[in-house]
Formats: sequence, structure tokens, C-alpha cells
Amino acid sequence: DFIQKCVEADGYTLEHISNQDFLNDKALALLAIDNYGSAFGIISKLSDSLKNDPDIILAGLKKDRTSLSAASEALHNDRDFILECIKINGDCFGVIANDEFKNDREIVEQALDNLSEEVLKWDSVANGIANNISDELKKDRSIANKLLNANPNTISYFPHFDFTKEEMIEWLGNLKQNQYEKITEFFWLIFL
Repeated sequence: DFIQKCVEADGYTLEHISNQDFLNDKALALLAIDNYGSAFGIISKLSDSLKNDPDIILAGLKKDRTSLSAASEALHNDRDFILECIKINGDCFGVIANDEFKNDREIVEQALDNLSEEVLKWDSVANGIANNISDELKKDRSIANKLLNANPNTISYFPHFDFTKEEMIEWLGNLKQNQYEKITEFFWLIFL
């Protein structure tokens, strides 16, 4: 009861618990994930059986794209589960472990259709996704366009195309607007 109250107050508490009974408690794990922003650390600490529980990983993906990294190998190799993950958070494509899925058109397109604002704001997230797309699919113009529209800083991953000046100007306009928003957000955080 005491541990549950601590986890309700701050899910991060679970990362500092070593008692396996608590680390194998699904309800407590879900409570911790719900009450903390970074689910990856919590899931990493859980028992192997909970790392193999789709409900745990899917709950984590609602908070943190890297939660998939902590999933069991069995879940990483389950195509239906990966599709479900991608539908919740397309950004998790950047941490998919199964190379077969990196060349799966349905998974790649679903991921690109479900990208978050993080891809727009952080080049490292966009580049992680671009890096994980198979070389074969990087030659597909529609896939290249989807990611370039989200973050034009990924252009180096698509050397197979001669992009028009107009396309590049449009992407740079998107990038400039995005950078303006980042600077404005930073300004407000620092000075207000």
C-alpha cells in the first residue's frame, strides 16, 4: 500500500525498487508508467515477464518512443505487435530491432503516417527513423517525401533522387518555421 502511494505520487519511484514482487506487479507497473514521463527507465527495470507483456510496452509508447527498446525479443519479432506500436507512436520505428520489419513497406508507411511533433523538433529522432528504413525502401519516392516533409534534415538519407528546387524551398520553409517555433518556445521558457 505504501509503495503504491509512492508510485501514484511519482512513477519514477519504481526505478529505485529492487524487490522482484513489485517489479513483477503489472498493475503497479502500469501505474508507474502513467505517473512518469519517461517510461523506458521504468520498463527496463521490470521483470522479464512484464517486458514481454504487450500492455506494458504499449502503455509506455504513449509516453515515450524508446519504450519499445525495453520490450522482449519475442515482442520485437511479432509483426502484429510492431504494427500496433507504430500506430500508437510512429517515432518508435527508430528503435525497431528486427531488420525484416525495416524493409516492410506497411510498417514503414504506418510509422511515417504516425510521426509525432518530436520528429519536427528533434533531428536526432528524425535521423533515427531515416537510418532504420531499409536501403531498398529509401529508394521509394513516396517514403522519402513523407519523411522529408516531416523533417528536411533527413535529406542525406535519400541520395537517389534529384529533388526540385521548389521541393527543397518548401522543405526549408517548413524547417525554418519549425526552428522559429523552437526558438520562440526556448525564449518563453528562459525569460518568463
